[in-house]
Amino acid sequence: MNANNGLFSDAYMNLGIVGVLVFPFILVILLKIMDAASRTVNVKLLIFPAVITVLILISGTLTSGLLTNGILILIVCLLTLPKNKTLKTYYA
Repeated sequence: MNANNGLFSDAYMNLGIVGVLVFPFILVILLKIMDAASRTVNVKLLIFPAVITVLILISGTLTSGLLTNGILILIVCLLTLPKNKTLKTYYA
Protein backbone atom coordinates (compact mmCIF):
# COMPACT_ATOMS: atom_id res chain seq x y z
CA MET A 1 0.00 0.00 0.00
CA ASN A 2 2.88 2.41 0.58
CA ALA A 3 3.92 2.27 -3.09
CA ASN A 4 1.67 5.04 -4.36
CA ASN A 5 1.52 5.35 -8.14
CA GLY A 6 -0.66 8.41 -8.12
CA LEU A 7 -4.24 9.46 -8.48
CA PHE A 8 -4.70 8.28 -12.06
CA SER A 9 -3.45 4.74 -11.46
CA ASP A 10 -5.71 4.48 -8.41
CA ALA A 11 -8.66 5.68 -10.49
CA TYR A 12 -7.85 3.25 -13.31
CA MET A 13 -7.51 0.40 -10.83
CA ASN A 14 -10.95 1.03 -9.32
CA LEU A 15 -13.16 2.24 -12.17
CA GLY A 16 -11.16 1.85 -15.36
CA ILE A 17 -11.04 4.64 -17.92
CA VAL A 18 -14.18 6.25 -16.51
CA GLY A 19 -12.46 6.43 -13.13
CA VAL A 20 -9.64 8.52 -14.55
CA LEU A 21 -12.23 11.18 -15.36
CA VAL A 22 -14.36 10.77 -12.23
CA PHE A 23 -11.84 10.26 -9.38
CA PRO A 24 -10.31 13.78 -9.46
CA PHE A 25 -13.80 15.23 -9.05
CA ILE A 26 -14.48 12.87 -6.15
CA LEU A 27 -11.25 14.01 -4.49
CA VAL A 28 -12.16 17.68 -4.96
CA ILE A 29 -15.63 17.08 -3.51
CA LEU A 30 -14.09 15.26 -0.53
CA LEU A 31 -11.68 18.13 0.14
CA LYS A 32 -14.50 20.69 -0.19
CA ILE A 33 -16.55 18.73 2.37
CA MET A 34 -13.58 18.71 4.75
CA ASP A 35 -13.12 22.45 4.18
CA ALA A 36 -16.77 23.15 4.93
CA ALA A 37 -16.67 20.97 8.05
CA SER A 38 -13.60 22.75 9.41
CA ARG A 39 -14.40 26.31 8.36
CA THR A 40 -15.28 27.73 11.79
CA VAL A 41 -13.25 25.35 13.94
CA ASN A 42 -10.35 26.79 15.92
CA VAL A 43 -7.08 26.60 13.96
CA LYS A 44 -5.27 24.96 16.87
CA LEU A 45 -7.62 22.00 16.60
CA LEU A 46 -7.11 21.62 12.83
CA ILE A 47 -3.37 20.97 12.66
CA PHE A 48 -3.62 17.30 13.57
CA PRO A 49 -6.46 16.42 11.14
CA ALA A 50 -4.70 18.28 8.33
CA VAL A 51 -1.42 16.41 8.86
CA ILE A 52 -3.20 13.06 9.13
CA THR A 53 -5.17 13.69 5.92
CA VAL A 54 -2.07 14.66 3.98
CA LEU A 55 -0.12 11.63 5.21
CA ILE A 56 -2.96 9.26 4.35
CA LEU A 57 -3.48 10.66 0.86
CA ILE A 58 0.26 10.72 0.11
CA SER A 59 0.94 7.16 1.21
CA GLY A 60 -2.12 5.30 -0.03
CA THR A 61 -5.07 5.21 -2.34
CA LEU A 62 -8.16 7.36 -1.98
CA THR A 63 -10.55 4.48 -1.38
CA SER A 64 -8.38 2.85 1.28
CA GLY A 65 -7.90 6.26 2.88
CA LEU A 66 -11.64 6.76 3.09
CA LEU A 67 -12.59 3.30 4.26
CA THR A 68 -9.60 1.84 6.09
CA ASN A 69 -7.48 4.75 7.26
CA GLY A 70 -10.36 6.77 8.67
CA ILE A 71 -10.84 9.89 6.60
CA LEU A 72 -14.63 9.42 6.76
CA ILE A 73 -14.46 9.20 10.56
CA LEU A 74 -12.20 12.25 10.58
CA ILE A 75 -14.87 14.22 8.68
CA VAL A 76 -17.49 13.18 11.24
CA CYS A 77 -15.14 14.26 14.04
CA LEU A 78 -14.61 17.63 12.33
CA LEU A 79 -18.37 18.10 12.20
CA THR A 80 -18.66 17.49 15.95
CA LEU A 81 -15.85 19.83 17.06
CA PRO A 82 -16.94 23.03 18.79
CA LYS A 83 -17.53 25.89 16.40
CA ASN A 84 -16.09 29.35 16.87
CA LYS A 85 -18.98 31.72 16.18
CA THR A 86 -16.83 34.87 16.26
CA LEU A 87 -14.39 33.62 13.62
CA LYS A 88 -14.74 35.59 10.44
CA THR A 89 -14.41 33.62 7.24
CA TYR A 90 -13.18 35.27 4.08
CA TYR A 91 -14.55 32.83 1.54
CA ALA A 92 -16.45 33.89 -1.52
